[in-house]
Amino acid sequence: MSKYRVTLTAHGNIDHGQNPYEMLYSAGAAQAESIEGCQELVRHFISETGIGGGNWTGGDVYEVETGELVGNISYNGRYWPK
Repeated sequence: MSKYRVTLTAHGNIDHGQNPYEMLYSAGAAQAESIEGCQELVRHFISETGIGGGNWTGGDVYEVETGELVGNISYNGRYWPK
């Protein structure tokens, strides 16, 4: 069983005339055994979709067992503990 779950989503970027409330891409959430695994999932999602930093709205990291938000992974792949 995986220990962490990370959200993988992207919305429109108002700077490019896109609706910020419109979901552009979503892989929902993916699970990993470690924070590093979550970072890899984020980098892969961003690479595959070709989104920019203004579109990235995912990255929330939760503990699977408790559902508690433990941090966030930013567009550059850095993990920020809660």
